[in-house]
Amino acid sequence: MDYKHPNIVAYDDVENLKRFSTESFEKYCQNKLRECEAESEFIRNSIVDDKWEGKICEIGSGNSKLLYSLESKQILKEGIGYEISASRHQFAEKFRTYIGSKLVKNKNSDFLKGVPPENYDLILGVDIVFQFISPLYEQAEEDALKWIYTGLRNGGKLMLELRDFSDFGKQIAEAKNNIFQTWESYPISDPFEFVLAKLYYNSNQHLVWEKTFFERNTMNRSSFTNILKPYRKEEIKVLLEKNGFESVVIYDSTNSPVSDDVYLIVATK
Repeated sequence: MDYKHPNIVAYDDVENLKRFSTESFEKYCQNKLRECEAESEFIRNSIVDDKWEGKICEIGSGNSKLLYSLESKQILKEGIGYEISASRHQFAEKFRTYIGSKLVKNKNSDFLKGVPPENYDLILGVDIVFQFISPLYEQAEEDALKWIYTGLRNGGKLMLELRDFSDFGKQIAEAKNNIFQTWESYPISDPFEFVLAKLYYNSNQHLVWEKTFFERNTMNRSSFTNILKPYRKEEIKVLLEKNGFESVVIYDSTNSPVSDDVYLIVATK
């Protein structure tokens, strides 16, 4: 794997603790836990089954907010979060101390270079993290699905949160030089106030997503680039079935807590 790939280094400086005061850190964490409420209840109501032991693994766990939310609701009994960014891992560890988590273990490592967990009930890939994997190298998608399949118990579930980015396809096609730009603002608890995003397709038809973040009340900026694979709903369903998964169910904003532009895939081993 190329460890200079944009997707590997993109989050090196994200959720850097030096940007937070004690007060802003606590408000930020509280906001992140609130964001997970509906998703945690979805897992309780749609994924937990009669063989559930509460063993959950998350790839690209970031600050581990979802794992902590699941622990607080007593859905999680044993958790592992894999996060490749050192700054996000450090944030997750302070977050863990702040809320008194006892059941989640954060690993600052590449999950593909580690041994899969054994007999886990659920493996998570939310915040479109799975879409960053395929562009890493030729076999990355296949390697990731093998790792996940091995780590699940029979009847265990994989849950992915994805986006097909078709909502940007027309804008990119119509934009000057086929580069679409968009602004987004963040809540007051975030150290960054705005992000400027540029989106375009590369020669592999992967989506390039360049982001520049503007720090609140300063002139400071932080930038990184992601390269991701857009998955149409039927495409990811076929891919999972090809790799041994069964009962692949698609959830969108009509029957799950996700927003209109993303969807969930839940697949059973």
